[in-house]
Amino acid sequence: MARKDWVTASDIGSYAYCPRRFWLQSVKRVRTGDGRVLAAGVRNHHRHGVRYDWQLRLRRAARWVLAASVLIAAIALAAAMGVL
Repeated sequence: MARKDWVTASDIGSYAYCPRRFWLQSVKRVRTGDGRVLAAGVRNHHRHGVRYDWQLRLRRAARWVLAASVLIAAIALAAAMGVL
């Protein structure tokens, strides 16, 4: 079968849903017919989502800690210079 040189709307939708799944289906020609494989994929996606949420929370917390540290350093510097 000749390789197609165009991208369909279904291809775009599939890629937007999950780039890895799109790659597996279109490049590697992997088909999921087994419910256990599908369930494992759902679990993996869920695990990834939980880790991603934690990463976002940690990043926000790090920003707050950095901002507080800069504020404390500025206050300490001002106090050391006798400005306060």
